[in-house]
Amino acid sequence: MVSDVEELRDLLHPDVTWIGFPGGDATPICRSKEEATARLNAFIDGAQRVHPEILEQSDERMVVRMHLDSPAEGIDLHQVLTLRDGLVWLIEDYPERP
Repeated sequence: MVSDVEELRDLLHPDVTWIGFPGGDATPICRSKEEATARLNAFIDGAQRVHPEILEQSDERMVVRMHLDSPAEGIDLHQVLTLRDGLVWLIEDYPERP
């Protein structure tokens, strides 16, 4: 379903919520497609290559490992994507496989 980052952008639900893992003093949270798109753009900025790998998938959820050519130290970014009406409605970040 999601083979690249552009495809992920296109599949974001208008009311998507993205709960990032804590960094510094706060947990980043996006509450709209606009905010999630901006976070995704910032997230991949500076990376030459970002490749999402689907590890598990059902009709309602998928676990994705984000392969970055410049990952943050000590973080093996995984995301759980929850779908609604065929669109990504919730994104939850994990620093390792959930």
